[in-house]
Amino acid sequence: MYLLRFEVENIKALIKATNANLSSEQKLAKVYFSAEDFLKNRTMIEEASKASSIKQISDTLKKTDYALALSMGLQSYEENASTTCLDVLLDKVFYEKLFDAYEQLPKKEKHHASFYASLQNDSYTLLTLLRGKNLTYDANWLRLAVPHDNFNLPRETVEALVTAVDFETAIKIAIEGYYGKYFVKGKDPKETLGNAEKAFSKALFDHAKASVITENFNIGAPLAFLTQKEAEVHNLIVLSAGVEAAMKPEEIQSQLLL
Repeated sequence: MYLLRFEVENIKALIKATNANLSSEQKLAKVYFSAEDFLKNRTMIEEASKASSIKQISDTLKKTDYALALSMGLQSYEENASTTCLDVLLDKVFYEKLFDAYEQLPKKEKHHASFYASLQNDSYTLLTLLRGKNLTYDANWLRLAVPHDNFNLPRETVEALVTAVDFETAIKIAIEGYYGKYFVKGKDPKETLGNAEKAFSKALFDHAKASVITENFNIGAPLAFLTQKEAEVHNLIVLSAGVEAAMKPEEIQSQLLL
């Protein structure tokens, strides 16, 4: 599952690069091939990199699990020339696979994986719907944009978010729900969502740190390790970008996962 997330990012990168009319060599430079080699999909991705249009990418991947997402996203792209819908629908494929993978775990392993899987899956649904509400996306589109199954988000809650009249109504539903503690209102919706996204990431990181000693000989051990490494990468990116942008040290520190 961890490597499939890289594959989704690879496909999204190829779509954006093709939309920007980059050369095949430039596209390939954006692909993380170690994941594709492990998944035995290098040939497929290399073929997709040769496409001169997003439709050709969709055609190349028509026998994969991404086919429906690409087909639906292509329709949206042809209407508004934006790749956003493709990004969202490809992410949805990953989170649906994540839920299915969790369900297939042996019962004794589910306990160790539940925090990671549930927080990642449900936070994606919440943040996607709230961003959609902020951008006044159509309710029918929002229903298609999020996974069919969630962990701690009842379907009636998801539907209430989908049909909320505006962002303020939707954020109120989120704050009153299971994950309410992760939402702190900012000066505007963008800051509010940024705060929530960081809070979800921080919760995963804190859980991973706390689990290092207790999680032995089960799936929790590699999940804790990977989560901490992701936090390290996040911090390095924040530091380098912050220094390059001449941000104040306290501004950089506020964005770190510590």
